[in-house]
Amino acid sequence: MFFSPTLFTLKSVGVVLHIFCVTSGGSDGNGLIRIKEVRKSANAYGIPNERVHILDPNEKIFVDGFVEWNITSLANVLLERIKEPPKGIITFDEWGVSGHPNHINCFKTIKLINKQLKNIKIFALQSVPLWRKYLGIFDVYLTELLEGDKQIVYITWSGPTRQKIFKIKLIFFNFQCLQNND
Repeated sequence: MFFSPTLFTLKSVGVVLHIFCVTSGGSDGNGLIRIKEVRKSANAYGIPNERVHILDPNEKIFVDGFVEWNITSLANVLLERIKEPPKGIITFDEWGVSGHPNHINCFKTIKLINKQLKNIKIFALQSVPLWRKYLGIFDVYLTELLEGDKQIVYITWSGPTRQKIFKIKLIFFNFQCLQNND
């Protein structure tokens, strides 16, 4: 849900995508439903099930919810699952969406594994204050004003809507790895 426009854009230019989710998102008992939904969502973007990786589907190591994860353990599990180093990784930023600790732990984990995996570009979803989320298109102008000389990429929504895909709210896109198709 947070990365949908990015997924759609990358897929449209031929990037091979893998999705890595830490948990099933089952803190509310809907983990099996959410696993099916993330696969269905990935399929809508042309990402086959074999490239959708749930690192701890039964949540025996990493519990879904507002809890801290051991980032060293998470880094080890993630590194075991990555078959070949990706060219880039997309994750949450150091503040996470709405300050969610799982999102923050994803960012910290990627920073940690970036020391081991060489030549990988790291991209992070930029968190903004709640009031900016209601600015709509006007936030583009505010971002230009605030960010000055930084390179900014705008990706607009033009893919399958999540309402067509999900029966319950999807909340667990934690990592997305990508690699070029060359």
